[in-house]
Amino acid sequence: MALNAAAAPAWRDVSVDGFAERIASRTASGIANEVRSEIHAGRIRPGTRLPAIRDVARALEVSPTTVQEAWNQLTRAGMLRASGRRGTLVLPVGSRVEVQTPSGVLSVDRADGEPDPALFPPLEQAVLAGVRSPDLHAFDFAFVTPALLGAVRRTWPFRAEAWTTADGGWHGNFLGVQAVLTAGRPVAVEQPTMMRTLTLLDHLKVPMIGVDWDGEGPSPAMLRAALRRGARAFVYQPRGHVPTGGRVTEQRLEELAEVLARHPEVQVFEDDTLGPLLAGRDLSLGALLPGQVLRQRSYCAAFGLDLRTSVLAGPEHLVRAVNRIRGMSGVWNSRVLQDALAHLLRDGDTRRLVERAGRRYRRRRTALVAALADRGVQVGGEDGLIVWLPVVDEERAFTGLAHAGVETSMGSTSWISPRRREQHLRVATGRLAIQTLEIEYLADSLARFARA
Repeated sequence: MALNAAAAPAWRDVSVDGFAERIASRTASGIANEVRSEIHAGRIRPGTRLPAIRDVARALEVSPTTVQEAWNQLTRAGMLRASGRRGTLVLPVGSRVEVQTPSGVLSVDRADGEPDPALFPPLEQAVLAGVRSPDLHAFDFAFVTPALLGAVRRTWPFRAEAWTTADGGWHGNFLGVQAVLTAGRPVAVEQPTMMRTLTLLDHLKVPMIGVDWDGEGPSPAMLRAALRRGARAFVYQPRGHVPTGGRVTEQRLEELAEVLARHPEVQVFEDDTLGPLLAGRDLSLGALLPGQVLRQRSYCAAFGLDLRTSVLAGPEHLVRAVNRIRGMSGVWNSRVLQDALAHLLRDGDTRRLVERAGRRYRRRRTALVAALADRGVQVGGEDGLIVWLPVVDEERAFTGLAHAGVETSMGSTSWISPRRREQHLRVATGRLAIQTLEIEYLADSLARFARA
């Protein structure tokens, strides 16, 4: 849902006096924890601007350094954003999740569009099929079970040398991106792109070179320039592009393949985040450059996060790299979950439910796009669970919409560099009700800040 109604009583305003009355702690961590609790409870709302650090410090009778450290902790958790002279902005609750990695805690923004649990197919029979796996409780590694391999291979867009699994789309992205990297060399990344990809690469301190999307996909000229600058990997989405909803055309795919064929040392990671929810041809660079492309297909958006299985396939050396990176922390997915997914992929009733869910997601997105078009606001894309809304000033738009009860995310986090030619908001449509009143209210609210 894009409309957000807070249930908890809010501060009348987030004033200096309010901090003196409501915040008891006088340490940086204590202040951060108390403000975090107020945000999680909905008493400090998304879009609110907090008072100046010096004013808060004076009210709490602590040093500005203490308040600054508290704000830094909340910023790293994705709850605040410093906006220069405009102050410090409160971001939507629950927009980030923390993941423990060998090099520390990685805070990942999850506002890439969430599916509607009401559209997930039933799992009872699938789980029963999973526990009937003939190899249940075997001690050998099951990177991919025979049942899952048989179900997935027939729908894969290219012939792969090797296969493995991951714990869903986030984990598959985490593993696949790292598998294609070359130590010390930059990576070419489509932009805009999923925040989780940029967060991971930034966390790993890998230099990134942007490859802009247009109406047909990533720019071949910009990819060529990135390779000339030393990039040895390319990360992109072929369809259901987050955040624009775009899809790479067949001609553009051939143009990208022509560029990459001249650089056989470059490895490609293809992220298919919506998988079976998407209709139409499933195109892949792997069909043109099979020795260079590792592809992930996530099934979480179609079948639910608790199934926790995505599939990765491509050249043997890249799949081996995925398994090596995964390491002893969890070398393979449960056979129960893998064979449950295999059952769902083979079952005709489930396939029809997933196709119907895909149509409903498209109708929800199309309804909002059409309502915006009626108000003179043009939005591109054809798939996905997000509308990529062009705005004049994303911070002002985010703040104004938050006060109107409309939850969005700022588009700047989808770009490699803060320098960008256009500003956008991400509007989730996966759970959007398409009753006329809600669509009209949402479109009216968004159009107030949109760039025509």
